[in-house]
Amino acid sequence: MNIHQLNTTTAQLYNVDETYRRYNQKYNLNIRGYWDKESKNLELQIVNTMSDYVKKNTPGYSPFDYGFFMGSLNYLKQIGFNANLCDQNANSWNYDIKSIKEAKEKVTDERETTVALKKAAKMYGASAMGIARLDRRWIYSHWFDEKTKQEYPIRFTDESKEYADISQPTLLPDGVRVIPATMKYVIVLLFEMDYESLKYAPTLLACASTVNTYAKASLTTMSLAGMIKALGYEAIPSLNCTGLNVPLAIDAGLGQLGRNGKLISPRYGSISRIAKIITDIPLLPDKPIDFGVTEFCEACRKCARECPSNAISSGTREMGPVDDTGNTGYLRWPVDHKKCHSYFCGSGTNCNVCISVCSYNRGYKWTNSMLSTFNKKNGLVDSILDGLDDEIYGEELFKKGKNVFWKEE
Repeated sequence: MNIHQLNTTTAQLYNVDETYRRYNQKYNLNIRGYWDKESKNLELQIVNTMSDYVKKNTPGYSPFDYGFFMGSLNYLKQIGFNANLCDQNANSWNYDIKSIKEAKEKVTDERETTVALKKAAKMYGASAMGIARLDRRWIYSHWFDEKTKQEYPIRFTDESKEYADISQPTLLPDGVRVIPATMKYVIVLLFEMDYESLKYAPTLLACASTVNTYAKASLTTMSLAGMIKALGYEAIPSLNCTGLNVPLAIDAGLGQLGRNGKLISPRYGSISRIAKIITDIPLLPDKPIDFGVTEFCEACRKCARECPSNAISSGTREMGPVDDTGNTGYLRWPVDHKKCHSYFCGSGTNCNVCISVCSYNRGYKWTNSMLSTFNKKNGLVDSILDGLDDEIYGEELFKKGKNVFWKEE
């Protein structure tokens, strides 16, 4: 199957029904540690386990692995940034950029603006950029405030007369965040992670690749949002706060939903991170795409088989979540996020195994040839993948003496 553009939406592709509700950020596992004692205790294990492994020079936690991780984290620490929270430096709802009225008056051609911003995104550091009309269902119902340890609503100006005079993204005294209804576009950015280091998942080296990518994403997202503001328009830069990245990316034509719960793109497979910018600048939206991911993931259960916490379903797609960390009312392979979170807290990293072993990292043409060559219904695709996949991952790299990441130029 080639890449096909679709005249549809994420909501239609994944059977979003009337039971679906906007997701409350409070229940995201990256946020639960702020208010849930069990989650907080688990997250304390990350630092302790990582420190113990580094002291013991455990494979994948060498001095160079640790140094690279801390070096990647250093930039984010210096700018005081947390990818999951609103109003951090790279997620700021309120920042001043000098704009010139005459400049805005000249930015009227949607096609010209779209081409210019996509080029700028690449120059700032994005691997890919897509555009979608903003589907409000993917915006969080509530954002979480780390200071008060409370969640507060996210609203749009056309939802109440009391917001009618608000013309820019605003945090009200009562904690409500208000987005102007004119901000009807979302720019979605992909950032490719380093595949060679991800092969060492779930070690610190692979985790460092994630942090390094977030550092790049924060700089790029801030810069592109600043460019939009300079042109006289509004822009909310966001990594993991404000809304759900994967459905926004699907709407923007950047990929499809995989069994592992991640975005799978034709070029980068599972090895990318996502950021977005909500804006009112006139743009030409892209279309969702189909390149066979759903069919292949139904036949291939590699990520489920390799998941060290057994958090990924090896069955068929379902409409309901495993627990309150997920949402109901859309079709997907359920992922037990609590199992996932518990494992990566115990490993001292953010795991990444389901990302590193994904067959789409080889390119969609390889996976599609597999699907067309073997009957997906008789289980052959799943059973032969390990035999055909000559990549070595994780512990096997150390067992077979293939730990050469810091030794090769």
